[in-house]
Amino acid sequence: MIDFEEAKMALVFGDRIMWSNIDMEESKILELSRIVDEVGTTLSGNFYGIDYTISKIETVIGECVVLIPSNERENPAYLKAYIDHVLWCHREYPDIIKNLEKESPEWKAKRRIALVKTENMGERFKLRKELSKVADWIYNLGSMDLYVILDFPDVSFEGSVYISSKEKSFSEALRKALLLERYSRESGKFLYEEIPNIVFKGGISFDHEVPEDISIFLKTGDIEEAAYMIGKKVHDIFLSILNFEKEYLISPRLYMESLILLLSERMGW
Repeated sequence: MIDFEEAKMALVFGDRIMWSNIDMEESKILELSRIVDEVGTTLSGNFYGIDYTISKIETVIGECVVLIPSNERENPAYLKAYIDHVLWCHREYPDIIKNLEKESPEWKAKRRIALVKTENMGERFKLRKELSKVADWIYNLGSMDLYVILDFPDVSFEGSVYISSKEKSFSEALRKALLLERYSRESGKFLYEEIPNIVFKGGISFDHEVPEDISIFLKTGDIEEAAYMIGKKVHDIFLSILNFEKEYLISPRLYMESLILLLSERMGW
């Protein structure tokens, strides 16, 4: 679920409960959501022993149904702004990231993920032994070793290392490390915070066609303006962004990563 920081509400998108922190079974939440979706109007009353207000709300991901205990009601404009803010920060991850997160130990704040790639197995084993003293977790990915680490030490070896920025979650750290590994054009040490310099030197590039939705969003820097220019709804653009990020690991919402796309030859800039 998306984290709405203990907000007393349930948010439903289609048949998916995006968030729930109310005293009601999921099946009942979905049942009430379907009723409001069908009748198209706000319902207020006692449902399963508690007074709720249930209404539709247009969000950045499309039309959702929100259930709020009547004593927790917020100003509709504030509620929409809050929901959109949280949803805008949401990211979808590919299965490789989600599956590895399930296997990983509890994430500690301000950790990085480093992906080490070397064809020299002797060096690979040597690094594992040396870095086991400072790494929280070491995992064999086949062609690479994954390290959860506070900071990657200055060690020399034959190969490449791709290091994320310090992150609040395993998934985001791994996405950033995988991004560097996927789009780097040479071997060496790649640090996420140095993306602008790496891009301008030609060390990273994106060699796929950039979809129109993403291209216009990059040029305008505003999702509402992009939707207006293309003639689509805001949630259509946002869903395109989510799908793009999941497939290519690059987020056009983040300045440093947008540089990779903006300077891509396929953009025609």
